[in-house]
Parts: sequence; C-alpha cells; structure tokens
Amino acid sequence: MEDLFQHNKSSISNHIKIFFNTEDLDTDVVVAFFATTTQHTNIQGEEQKYIIVLYNLDTIILGGHHVY
Repeated sequence: MEDLFQHNKSSISNHIKIFFNTEDLDTDVVVAFFATTTQHTNIQGEEQKYIIVLYNLDTIILGGHHVY
C-alpha cells in the first residue's frame, strides 16, 4: 500500500486505525492473520514465527479514498 498511495507505512497505519476506530471497517471481515516462519537469525536450527496481517480490497479502497 505504501507504493500504491505514495505514503509511508506510519501514515497508512494511522488511516487504517481510524477506519477501525470509527467502525468504517469491521476487522473481523477485512483482516486476515497468517503465520509464517523463517530461519532464526541467532539460533542455529531454530525457526522464528511472524504474524503477517493482510487486508482485503475494501481496506485498500477506503485507504485510497482517505489518503487522497
């Protein structure tokens, strides 16, 4: 979304936070959480788990409307 809207992550995150606080978007509907693992950087043979947050198209469209 940073590339799409030419704004930094902080600015986009603030807009998304406003959407959820004002109930323009329902997080249960537009957000998906996925776990991914990578090799641990400091411990040989161990993996690190990261949570990736994905937003559906409604979030992106609303984001574009508010950013511009």
